[in-house]
Amino acid sequence: MKKTEFTKTAIINSTVKLLKANGKVTIKEISDDAGVNIAAINYHFTDKKSLISVVIRRTISDFKKIADNLVANLAELNTHPEETISAFFNACHEYCAENINVINFMLAPENVEYNNYFNKTVSQMFSTDSDLCFKVISYMRATSAASDNELKARYLVLLSTFLTPFFSTFNILNGNHFGQIFNLNDQEFKKLYIEQIVRIIKSK
Repeated sequence: MKKTEFTKTAIINSTVKLLKANGKVTIKEISDDAGVNIAAINYHFTDKKSLISVVIRRTISDFKKIADNLVANLAELNTHPEETISAFFNACHEYCAENINVINFMLAPENVEYNNYFNKTVSQMFSTDSDLCFKVISYMRATSAASDNELKARYLVLLSTFLTPFFSTFNILNGNHFGQIFNLNDQEFKKLYIEQIVRIIKSK
């Protein structure tokens, strides 16, 4: 790896690390952690906003890779619905727990640009024309006598359950009442929650 590429990677990695740990970061902190001077950061990224944008996009891209991999394995839904949905949900929750401060940063009211990008990407991943929707509805269609409209309505209910880890972790971090009631860090509650998701999918 060329020195310039190494430096750029070090800057990005330090920014990710600090954002994950603190939910905020300064150029000075990035400089100290990456072992580079501030001039090097400005050379590679022009300003802090450009650097943060790269980090946010990478963070969301990492989640998309996780989701894409899980969707690819949804063929198992036909034979092991409980295990498949549990794996999908747990992966979403683990990602959120690991990136809780970054998610909080993205969803902060003052960060509208990042918020919009996050919402757009997640919407595309879970939308009614996504692979996830196609595979889940295909399974429900094969095991249920419900109409297509009923299945789509059921999927929209499921959509909210898949996104719950994001809102749960966000609310826990901010001390909101929602996060205290629907705490997915409570393993017993999470187990019951996943059982309800599977029940919706398997409903006749």
